[in-house]
Amino acid sequence: MKKPRIINGVCEHCGVKASTCVHYKASIDSIEENGNKIITPQNYNKTSKKLLFSCVDFSNLTGMPMYLYNLGKELIKLGYEINLVSTIGGDIADMAREAGFKLFDWKDDYNDDYMALVLNEPISEVMLSRFPDVPAYNIIHSARPEDEPIPDCPQIRKYLYSKNSDLEYIKGKVPDKKIEYLPIPIDSERFNPNKRIAHKRYTILAPCTIDQLRKPMLLDLINRARNNPDIVVIVKGADYGALNDVPSPDNFFIDPVPSKNIEEAMAIADEVAGILFGTVTLEAWAMGLETSVYDLEGKYEMVEPDGDFEFSHEARLVAKSFDEILKEKWADIIIPHHDQPDLLAQTLKSIPIRNYNVIIVRGGYFSESCRRGAHLAQTQNLIFANDDLIIGAKALWEMIDNDADIVGIKQIYPDGSDLCVGIFINEFGNYELTSNKEKAQYPSGALFKISRTAWDETGGLDLRFINGGEDQDLFLKCLEDGFSVGFVETTVVHYCSQSSGRFDHIERNDNWLFRLWTEERLEKVLGKNYKKSSDIKQL
Repeated sequence: MKKPRIINGVCEHCGVKASTCVHYKASIDSIEENGNKIITPQNYNKTSKKLLFSCVDFSNLTGMPMYLYNLGKELIKLGYEINLVSTIGGDIADMAREAGFKLFDWKDDYNDDYMALVLNEPISEVMLSRFPDVPAYNIIHSARPEDEPIPDCPQIRKYLYSKNSDLEYIKGKVPDKKIEYLPIPIDSERFNPNKRIAHKRYTILAPCTIDQLRKPMLLDLINRARNNPDIVVIVKGADYGALNDVPSPDNFFIDPVPSKNIEEAMAIADEVAGILFGTVTLEAWAMGLETSVYDLEGKYEMVEPDGDFEFSHEARLVAKSFDEILKEKWADIIIPHHDQPDLLAQTLKSIPIRNYNVIIVRGGYFSESCRRGAHLAQTQNLIFANDDLIIGAKALWEMIDNDADIVGIKQIYPDGSDLCVGIFINEFGNYELTSNKEKAQYPSGALFKISRTAWDETGGLDLRFINGGEDQDLFLKCLEDGFSVGFVETTVVHYCSQSSGRFDHIERNDNWLFRLWTEERLEKVLGKNYKKSSDIKQL
């Protein structure tokens, strides 16, 4: 259906002025009004596609620099802008600029509106504090301390591993639900068997930096050359002095001059040696070369390519896989809306919409609108939000990451004073607000996450309640059915009960709540003795 129209300066579907109407500008996925679903263009295509890559060193034609180069080059073809901050140098930097990267040194000013951070080594953790509202993805490139995963925090949405050894390395260090496979990308157009050059002696090429990390591998290559005169070993990469004062035979050569045409050097080789398993190994496989993979102690084995390695590691396909990860929807945010369009606009502006299905529902009372919105939802995480909140990225991340079936959050008034974190039922049967998480038995209904399973199995919000009591009834049903309740640390601002008619049905709602939740039923759920009382605090 067509985009909502502006009539007399306001959006016809929410009454917000055109200058501030967020969903008129196509920043939400759907509006539901009286059974009619109005589709707007998808969030993903309407917001920034700038990515910030971060790594310690971007100068070598192997390892993480090549991983980021191959991935970024293909993402640029998919419409992304790649910004990379690092220690910049070497031919790979020129290649990246030619491919369209924007390169920054650590000391440069690289502030911008990024849609995501792509981080690797732990030093990249500094980006999380510099861009606290930007989701991050941590690429684990190898199973060694230099590539230790950045500690789990809500801002990191995925830990991306590229091989089985990486997976075993990071398991137990980060939540399993955040771990996802993203293969090492290679440019198979550059590395192919057609570039082979005939030669006489068996040549082993080791394209690597000559540093302490690779010293055990290099010492073994020296021994292989010394023990077999029919072998020629060529080490091609920057020399950091790891072999100073180490005698080597005449058939062992060091070429410290980097080359952006590393495939030409590989074309004259019979075997390519690399430390651990990475980009060099895959490039050699693509060229039909024998490949030896060394561990950190200098031991090696000859490895054969997997049957589907080309399909798995083709840079174009890896970039598409990452594109899908970036597009992933984390939750559906359902906002019942009545008659405060300015507050709604403020709420929408506080939601980083790209990774959420935002559904605004009008034309019904609270429980009715929530049920209609839940019917449109597509994910397993349903977040219900009043239209008078200021939420923020961190609050949503924490709610999604919490494993409880029901998740609440502390609310404060606009002046910064405490409102509540949730509700408890005292010994007299009164429903009371509390700012103490330990005391709260369940959240306030102003903002909460509920799992799709809990929503479906409890039947959701009861339509017999009209703008009051329905949230308490739902949470008590969840407790009764054994679903878990949790709370997160961040706070949100709540303007609190701004819609007209909010308290028109207090007596009716109280009666339903008392009728449904007798003293005996509450005792079974909450494990306490209660005295009936008509003094229920309306929330």
